Amino acid sequence: MTGRDWIVRAACRDVDPALFFAKRRINDAEAKNICWRCPVREACLTDAMATEARMSLSDTWGVLGGLDAAQRLRRRRTAGQTARQRRDARDDEMRAAA
Repeated sequence: MTGRDWIVRAACRDVDPALFFAKRRINDAEAKNICWRCPVREACLTDAMATEARMSLSDTWGVLGGLDAAQRLRRRRTAGQTARQRRDARDDEMRAAA
């Protein structure tokens, strides 16, 4: 799949978007259930994470790729920590070798 071709296979394609982007989180479970059985959930989540990386936190909301905004933020922070930890370990190795 290239670009956003995955969208045509998404389980949510015929579902009202309001279910996934409700202002109140009462519908999260129903939206997440649709996501978790979706054949392109990982592509959706990857797209959401890439898009949200360029947005302010106040603009990230709703259920995408089976995760709510708080869960996606935790995943981004964890990924950032992992990259930072790898960089710190590499820097430590370089200092030790010098």
